[in-house]
Parts: sequence; structure tokens; C-alpha cells
Amino acid sequence: MKYLGIVFCAIVLAFGLAGPAGAVNITIDDGDFGPGGDGWYGQRIGTDDQETEPGTVHTQVWDLEAFLLDDTLLSLVGGFNFKDGTQGNYSGDIFFDVGDDGWDYAIRLNFSDMTYEVFDVTEAYLIPVTESINRPQSNPYKFGSNAVELPDWAGSFSFSSGLSDAETGFLGDNHYMISGFDLGFLAGQGEFLVKFTMSCGNDNLKGVGEVVPLPGAIWLLGSGLIGLVGLRRKIS
Repeated sequence: MKYLGIVFCAIVLAFGLAGPAGAVNITIDDGDFGPGGDGWYGQRIGTDDQETEPGTVHTQVWDLEAFLLDDTLLSLVGGFNFKDGTQGNYSGDIFFDVGDDGWDYAIRLNFSDMTYEVFDVTEAYLIPVTESINRPQSNPYKFGSNAVELPDWAGSFSFSSGLSDAETGFLGDNHYMISGFDLGFLAGQGEFLVKFTMSCGNDNLKGVGEVVPLPGAIWLLGSGLIGLVGLRRKIS
């Protein structure tokens, strides 16, 4: 038991030294604005806060504001109610592209029990938004058949509501957040593009990030375990 305790401490030390330094806003300009911002707070290049797609209803309840990445954990912030939806329109899946050949992965949200599943969607049927003719820039909305689940990456997430501007750093007075999506399945695959929309495609959120493996932590853990083996032999 003494040696198990030492090994446990070594593991905690190794991964504690490589802990997250704080969430980073990885949101990018989705490139779709009406003239002069189409009358809603003006055109704010480089952000999706206070902006929805051209020709849509421009209010906070439709606003998708940001992707935040904290080490490997992804969060989404918006005035849109991710859990309950708005006016009969609901959250879609979170899509990821790690190359130039279309969407590669997607996270399916299960709000009934706050869990999620990860899928390879390279061969899957992608479901368009209900307003696909008018808002093709928001596609896809969800994925359908032929997706392949990655069961090792399923997990749980959290939902927060009633967040203020001060708490989130975004405008609109009332915000929602879903968080805790582990993107470890993207580690070592380079830069990724991530997108999210609701069923009607009123807003389209995009971000760019990268999940970098932690060779330093792995090396430290391995070195510590090797050292512990040598220590045990010496004590014996």
C-alpha cells in the first residue's frame, strides 16, 4: 500500500504540472452579416456576439456568442437557450473538421441526462437546418445515419442559465452556457474547425483551435514510475 500511495502522488504531480491555464475564446467571424450589421448593434468584425445571420430575427434569444477552450474542455456561450430551445427550435450537434474534406467528428447532446456522445461522421448523412434554402451557410444542423460512435469519449456536461454580462464577458444581459466537452479525441490532429447551430439556423457559430498532446506530462509520469521501480528495488 505504501508504494501505491507513492505512485498515486507521482501521477497527481505529473498531470498537475500540466493543468489548464484558463479558457480561451476561439470564436472566429462566421463571415455572414447583413448590410451594416442588418440593424442589430452594427457589424462587429471578428466576433459573433450581438450578431445573427442575415435576414433573421436579431435578438439576444437567438444569439450564439462564443466557443471557449480550456485545455481540452470546450464550452459554448450564447443568449440562445441550449437546453430548452427557443420558439420550437433546438440545439443541433457540435461538428468538427480536421482537414479540408468536410466534417469529421460530431458531439451529440443529450439534455435529458446531460450526457454527450462522440461520433465519426465522415460517412454520415448530415441533416440541414429547417431553413436550408434561405440559410445554407448554417448547415449542417445534425447528423443522421452511418455515423460511427467513439464510445471511449462519451461523457457528461453542465448547463448554466441566467448568466450576466459580467460573468460571461459578452453583451445581452442574459446568457446560457454548456460546458465540459472533452476534445481529447482531437489531440495530435492539428488545427480544427468547430461549428454549431440551432434547428432553424438563425445563427451559426464557428471557432478554430487545437488540442495539443502533453508529452512533457507523459514523460514526467513515465520517469517518475521508472524511478519508483528503482527505489523499490533498492529498498528491497
